[in-house]
Amino acid sequence: MSADKGVPTENENFYSKSKFYWRQVEASCSGMLGGFTNVNTVDADESLGLLKKILGQATFDTPSRVLDCGAGIGRVSKYVLSHFFDEIDLLEQNELFLQQSKNFMGEKYSKVKHLFAQGMQDFQPLPDVKYSCIWLQWCIGYINDADFVIFLEKCAQILTKPNGFIVIKDNVTRTDECVVDEEDGSVARSDEALRTIFAQVGQLQVKCVVKQKKMPKGLFPVKMYVLKLKDE
Repeated sequence: MSADKGVPTENENFYSKSKFYWRQVEASCSGMLGGFTNVNTVDADESLGLLKKILGQATFDTPSRVLDCGAGIGRVSKYVLSHFFDEIDLLEQNELFLQQSKNFMGEKYSKVKHLFAQGMQDFQPLPDVKYSCIWLQWCIGYINDADFVIFLEKCAQILTKPNGFIVIKDNVTRTDECVVDEEDGSVARSDEALRTIFAQVGQLQVKCVVKQKKMPKGLFPVKMYVLKLKDE
């Protein structure tokens, strides 16, 4: 890995590297977690706990709907999101992963309504569809800063009012520098870098930040950022 102050901006090379990497990855829970299958339970438990706190104070029109970004084969949707939301849309650029999601999610797949075979940088929301929650986990390292801002602006437009929210759960560096993974091309940002990006999206504000517990030593810290619309 190498450290740098910024995120690569050469779109073609940046995005093609990650696409090539994920084409080689097995469409399984192990593949989604880079072989760290032992984190699946603790990861899901912390996410479930966060959603219980958020949703304990919120109400939505039914059916409630969630957009799972960088969904892979639906790991987060199966173990976390399906417990809280009536309908699920999966956003994932790897079509093989989306094809496998039906088998992997089993009976929980009945909640899946739409598959977006797109990267976040190419995401085009469905007309007239609003989301109670938009969940981004371990995927923002594959989008550059400018496209990330644009994506969050789109998300702000498709959140339900009131009480819609965004959860961004990802690796955070221990310093002010970004760290580039030379193998898959992903970028781990610092807390400062993430907050700078969030601040560029005028419609959103950070409501709380929660650190993931019980992660294996040697891995990046993982934080969960909850963003909501400013007028709520």
